[in-house]
Amino acid sequence: MPLPQLAHRLRRARTARQLTVEQTAELIGLTPGAIRHHENSIREPTVRILKLYSRVYHVSCDWLLGGVGKGPADPELFTDEAMHILDEIPGDRQKQAVDILRTFAAQK
Repeated sequence: MPLPQLAHRLRRARTARQLTVEQTAELIGLTPGAIRHHENSIREPTVRILKLYSRVYHVSCDWLLGGVGKGPADPELFTDEAMHILDEIPGDRQKQAVDILRTFAAQK
């Protein structure tokens, strides 16, 4: 059974690294569809793929699986509430939304 929190953290880490699904797929060696399946909790990544995500996203496997350890570079920007809101934005507009959030965060 796929883990919803893992799916959420995979998307959160990708967004924090400002990578598209397509860029991530190329870096990891999967199809964009496989990345979407992992991020939408349709299919769980294998341990090997989980390690690749960890390297590409610069987060620990512990953080991906359990939320402990090294997470994304700017965790305060990507709270659970913000990620739920981002999930509702169409994919082609998500980068624009993240850029707006980064602009607000920079104005501390």
